[in-house]
Amino acid sequence: MKKFIILLAIFCVIGTGAFAQIQQDTVITDYPFGVSLNSVQTLTNKTLTSPQITPQTSLPTCDSSNEGKVDYYKSTTAPGFMVSCIDNGGFYELVPMSQKTTGFLWTVEDFDRTSSGIHDETGSWSYDEPDANHHGIGWLGTTGAGTNTQYIAFLTDTSTGSSRALSTDAPNWVVEWIVRPAIAVTNVRYRIGLMDEVNGAHPAGAYFDYNTGGGDTTWWVTTDNGSSTDTETAVTVTADTWYRLIAYYNGTDVKFYIGSGGGDVTLVATHTTNLPTSKKLVGYAEVKEDSAASREMKFDYYRLSSLGLDR
Repeated sequence: MKKFIILLAIFCVIGTGAFAQIQQDTVITDYPFGVSLNSVQTLTNKTLTSPQITPQTSLPTCDSSNEGKVDYYKSTTAPGFMVSCIDNGGFYELVPMSQKTTGFLWTVEDFDRTSSGIHDETGSWSYDEPDANHHGIGWLGTTGAGTNTQYIAFLTDTSTGSSRALSTDAPNWVVEWIVRPAIAVTNVRYRIGLMDEVNGAHPAGAYFDYNTGGGDTTWWVTTDNGSSTDTETAVTVTADTWYRLIAYYNGTDVKFYIGSGGGDVTLVATHTTNLPTSKKLVGYAEVKEDSAASREMKFDYYRLSSLGLDR
């Protein structure tokens, strides 16, 4: 019995020391975006000194190698906020983690019938029954008169575009739509994106275009600043198919992404020329019929965001 007590006492002493050593040697090594901590922190006596992330004066790179990482952004004049790099369905994107501050813009419309006044529309605008995975659907249709055009625009004054406009001196922006061409995709033109002119012949902006009058069977993408750069994609436009359309300006170029049928988006074009410099860019989508038959578009989601604003 005495031998057992002695052995138990020795084991407790050794075990306590080993446990203390494990605590002492536990080190945090997963630094956000590769930013070093002020000093290596250790767990000692169950006490953790909170690490400090050095504020970044430029937005960090967000790609597959940085997915899930977090950083703190703060320019010399703008308020700071936390950002995280996420895989947004094939589109790697920085998203703010803070409460809304003046440092970023984040406008979302999911067409759930509760956002009266956030957008202006013409024609037969209504709300439709939800589809699987598409909850809250707006519906826009032409009249069937032969040359009728109808649109939805995210502004409060369609004659001047005086509200809900994005200044193109923003350091970056993302415009995203989820839409579904309905009825038929013949004798029709769709334009969807970010533009400076409501119902214009050839608006400045960055947008997706489909025009059967021009012989289109696939989506085209355009950047326009008085002159345009146009690229044909390989994505065919099909009736009653949901498309996710994203245009992303990073300060240098505009990248266009398309996903269909609920799948991830794919980069389809990068434009470095004729980037829009108008001071009045608004979310805008248009349906134009080219024959005496009505054409329709359904809308599930719209988003306009910009990070790193100095205001």
